[in-house]
Amino acid sequence: MSPKDVSLVHLGLEAHVLAYTSGKVDALVTFEPAVTQLRAQKAVRLFDSAQIPGRILDVLAVRTEVAGVNQAALRSLVAGHFRAREFFDKFPQASHAMISRRLKVAPSEVPGTYLGLQLPDLQENRSWLAGEKSPLETSAVALQEVMLAAQLLPKAFDVSRLADGRFLP
Repeated sequence: MSPKDVSLVHLGLEAHVLAYTSGKVDALVTFEPAVTQLRAQKAVRLFDSAQIPGRILDVLAVRTEVAGVNQAALRSLVAGHFRAREFFDKFPQASHAMISRRLKVAPSEVPGTYLGLQLPDLQENRSWLAGEKSPLETSAVALQEVMLAAQLLPKAFDVSRLADGRFLP
């Protein structure tokens, strides 16, 4: 199979399960809670990002001009993230109850939605953002090379200023 054999269909996450179960699509690039729902429908996982550690990262991206005038708000947002992560670790049952409402799954299903995910703590975040050439920058360069080779980007761009740890607590 080559990329020419694939027709892309852009869907919101809320449409993934129905598109698959109704036969509208043969395969999906998706994430939780759709993965758990698809597993219940006997869907087969062909690939998992755990096979390429450090390549798919969730990041907070902020425009430079926004960061400049909203530093206090950004520090508060990032600190809130780490407080929530700490709550998640210390009070799993309460966390699962809250998260289940958002994901629309039973609280008992919430731990399964985090299988294989790495939730970096504050120190790990500092590590990702530290150094002359941070691990985040190194990862971005590698991803950019893949995307350029696949013609998913029109040209290379400067990734040297992507990593910024100044908003970490």
